Amino acid sequence: MKGLIGAARAADILLVLLVALALFHVLILLGVLPSGIVWGGRAEGAAGGFRAMEAVSLAITGIMAFVVAARAGHLGSPRLGKAVRAALWVMFVYFLLNIAGNLASRSGVERAVFTPFSVILALLVLRVASERK
Repeated sequence: MKGLIGAARAADILLVLLVALALFHVLILLGVLPSGIVWGGRAEGAAGGFRAMEAVSLAITGIMAFVVAARAGHLGSPRLGKAVRAALWVMFVYFLLNIAGNLASRSGVERAVFTPFSVILALLVLRVASERK
């Protein structure tokens, strides 16, 4: 995979996709997009809990963007190196689990759109995490 895309380019693409994902969560929270396309199609009717879950998702997405930006050298201190690298591997496992959750979803949109999206995110994180700096 290292020959297909450089780590710096993978990190930049990953940052763009994470920002898009954050925007998606904001649109869900604002009610612009239907809640039935997330959380396995089980979010509708769980108004308070649903908002909390989406807020946590938005926060996690923001933390992931910070980690990727730090790894790419856009911010942070070199002392964060080991923690950032470990966080990238945690992100990789998270996206693998997310792929499984998307595949098991009752929502057709989640299966059709977010499964491949999560695969792309997992591959990009793998590329960034596997780069020796």
